[in-house]
Amino acid sequence: MSFQPNPGDEINISRQKYLVGQHPAAPGMAYAQAGRQGTVYKLIPEHGDEDEAKALKIFYPKYRNPALVYQSEIMEVFSSLPGLKVCSRLVITPETNGALIAQYPDMLYAVLMPWVDGSTWMDVLAHRDQLTLVESWELARGLAAVGSSMEQKGLAHCDLSSPNVLLPGWRNPNYAADGSSSIELVDVEQLYSPRLDPPDINFTGSPGYASGQPVHRSSGGPWHAYADRFAGAIILAEMLSWSDPRILAEAWGESYFDPDEMQTQSTRYELMASSLEANWGKGAAELFVRAWHSDDVRNCPTFGEWLVVISMAAPEDPKKLSTPDPVQSIPVIPSIATEDHQVYEIPAFLTAHELVEWARGQEEAGNKELALEGYRKALADSPPGGDLYTELSVAVQGLIAVQAPLTTEEPKAPVSSLRRVPKRRLWLYAGAALLVLLTCAILVYALPGNSKPGDASIAHSLEPVKQPAAAATPKTTIPVQIPVKSPAVNQDQQAEQAKAEAEAKAAKLEEERKKQEEAKKKAELEKQKEAQEKYDRQLQYEKYLIWKKERDERLAKEAAEKKKADAARKAKLEQQKRENEQKARILAAKRDEQIIKLNASFNQAYNALKTGSNDVAKAYAWQFLDIYSQDSGYFSKNAKLAKRAASLKKFLAKNSVGLPDI
Repeated sequence: MSFQPNPGDEINISRQKYLVGQHPAAPGMAYAQAGRQGTVYKLIPEHGDEDEAKALKIFYPKYRNPALVYQSEIMEVFSSLPGLKVCSRLVITPETNGALIAQYPDMLYAVLMPWVDGSTWMDVLAHRDQLTLVESWELARGLAAVGSSMEQKGLAHCDLSSPNVLLPGWRNPNYAADGSSSIELVDVEQLYSPRLDPPDINFTGSPGYASGQPVHRSSGGPWHAYADRFAGAIILAEMLSWSDPRILAEAWGESYFDPDEMQTQSTRYELMASSLEANWGKGAAELFVRAWHSDDVRNCPTFGEWLVVISMAAPEDPKKLSTPDPVQSIPVIPSIATEDHQVYEIPAFLTAHELVEWARGQEEAGNKELALEGYRKALADSPPGGDLYTELSVAVQGLIAVQAPLTTEEPKAPVSSLRRVPKRRLWLYAGAALLVLLTCAILVYALPGNSKPGDASIAHSLEPVKQPAAAATPKTTIPVQIPVKSPAVNQDQQAEQAKAEAEAKAAKLEEERKKQEEAKKKAELEKQKEAQEKYDRQLQYEKYLIWKKERDERLAKEAAEKKKADAARKAKLEQQKRENEQKARILAAKRDEQIIKLNASFNQAYNALKTGSNDVAKAYAWQFLDIYSQDSGYFSKNAKLAKRAASLKKFLAKNSVGLPDI
């Protein structure tokens, strides 16, 4: 006998008595939720309350796997992690609950686990329940924390989607946080762990959350440690954006994205990226864009990266949620005073690449001094030997060359007589005059019969000798002191002494001349070196300008090609949008037609049963259920159709059960 319980029915599982719970939205019907692998019923302990409720999951025949017993034993240890409460599981086996399975064969390998109250994320999306900023932040942070904790343990849900994300604390006044997770994950039969065996059946993701890139599902299939990253990024982006009314207005249905537009340059994608950046900052938008354009789930951001970015954007102060102005938000430090005597500032705490872009802007605006300082600071922050380091070196040297341009004119010396008569020649003239004076003195003493001259005759004979007019040297008096010897001194000794003094002075003059020549040569070499350096800098700057021009032309060409490609892609997306709208209209018309058939089948079954034609009533009942099963996910949302389907199932299971007048 199949398991078709009514509210209040008793069930004994492992010597514990439970009562079937009643659906809050459909009085008189059991609290049951149909999923991809089976149906979940709410059970309440006979001597307990709602807080101790259990979930009984009865699998469809193809998913009743004996390996669930071993899997549940391994998964028990994960139930202590946030968001994985349902990993505490009891599998109903013939050894432990044989009598129950004999009564209800459907319960073979069914699972009993904690019941999690609350809406699913799909309920929030489907009903267009707009969140507040605080709610968006709390839900997204909760899911990021659960995903990060699982990643650190090497776990992955492997079927992450909006129906499998429960929100026990969302708008629930009776929810007590007490350290519990604000997010709980269900349908964990596909859970990945290095300690678990791969499932027999792999899901390829749910519509609206599965990647549009086939490589995401390559090699090992969707069952691996990175399987949740793409779907997790989409759900986190939905949670953060669901406080933006523009997002709600553009949402597709039970998910924000149309399954056919996943990882395409669609209007919804651009709107969500813009909303994330406007409300939560550039970091959140970059993580979403990185996941959207990834060609492999390993390239998607980790949940840990999401957790850091979301935590930093806590909406305690609403001003934090607006994107800061990129100029005003950059700290600045004093920089330099330019020729116009104004003090400018350079942004601080920027990366080398950001400083380069800032300096380029200053260079294009004509602020050469600021650009030079920006390039120098970026150069100091760049590793030597790289392309950026080489480019910055050329830019710095080029700007230095512009500020001190190379000139081929020699500096003009002041016009004076010293330019016509070099100093070296002056020294030669002075030495020659000194030698002439000394020779005259020696001859005076050496002439026979001459009396020894006194001081007056010696001074008279040693008057300064005038320079020849042709030499054109300034008139200079060179004092010469010649000691007056006493008559007792030998004339030969005096002559030798005078000669020695003259040679010493001549040697001193020659030494000073050589020093001056060396200093002059050194100055000329320094001048030549400086001129060569200026020339090299000028040459490098010209090369830099050529490189910059080529780069700008290349970037402009790439931008034009990108613009053209974006236009083509946008046109294609518009075409896809029109086709999808046409499909949606066709599907809606088909569903309306099927609803008419369902109502007619139920009424015919009801009328046949009233007239006693049980077989005819069963035929119409099967006709109803066949149509209903083709799109049960949609029809089950219609409370009237869901109630009729449940009544027909009971009628087919028990002939004695009639049909209500619905």
